[in-house]
Amino acid sequence: MKKRIQFILLVFALFAVVILSRLYFLSIKSNTYYEKLAIQNLVKTEHFTATRGEIKDRLSKPLAVNKLGFSLALKPHLKKDLLHKNLQFIADELNIDIKKLSLQYRKYNSPYNHKPIMIMSFIPYDDFIAKFANFSNKPAIFLAPAAKRFYPQGELTAHIIGYVAKANTNEATNNPVAKLTGIVGKSGIEKYYNEKLQGTLGTRKIKVTALNKSLGTLALNKPHASALKLGIDIRVQAYLSQLFGDRNGALIVMNAKTGSILAAGSYPEYDDNEFIQGISNKEWSVMIKDLNH
Repeated sequence: MKKRIQFILLVFALFAVVILSRLYFLSIKSNTYYEKLAIQNLVKTEHFTATRGEIKDRLSKPLAVNKLGFSLALKPHLKKDLLHKNLQFIADELNIDIKKLSLQYRKYNSPYNHKPIMIMSFIPYDDFIAKFANFSNKPAIFLAPAAKRFYPQGELTAHIIGYVAKANTNEATNNPVAKLTGIVGKSGIEKYYNEKLQGTLGTRKIKVTALNKSLGTLALNKPHASALKLGIDIRVQAYLSQLFGDRNGALIVMNAKTGSILAAGSYPEYDDNEFIQGISNKEWSVMIKDLNH
């Protein structure tokens, strides 16, 4: 009987030790862990990108630049009536088909997405600035500065400069900058020097409340992108295009002493600006079926 009582007391003692140990961990040891977690919850880290670097010829004539404008996004999980009201407003103001806007919104509006839904990635500055005040008064609409690649020389430098276009899933997965910008160099100089032209990511640490209201910037690391200056002389490039006319072929003009490429053309040419926002199946079909290639 005495041994049984001692055994029961021993079990209770062990149980008490376990309870006390757990209580110690929760009240003291884990305090540091949860304190760190609380601090992290108050600091929000944002990533942002630099404007893609410009490309110029040997005389600083622009070959690839960035047009400035705005992007437009809508708050997710909008109720049907409020969604239609905002979409109708955007469609009327910008003269756009409301069905196209609606499809874009519904494509990315899911219960798991809590970020604003991009429905227009670029609106030219001159077309939008007069309407900026009307849009900024709409609480469900989010506006942000945006840039769009533009090739001022068009067909003249298409085969050299190449073009940027929407990044595919694999490119976005392996390239953190492309994941944010949504674009990547697809051919020519734009592809070969994509890493330099897109630059590095910037980071901003912001102190926020539990309701995600910003209280101020704690740290800022600016992004950086590099511009390129080529050995190409656009005047020689234009002269080559004029010489070829409607004929087919390719030509490279090189400085024999330095190895610098002064001009390089492949004819017929194409306009690389057509690829930036995505070329239509019809346009692509006409291009690839051209017997002149």
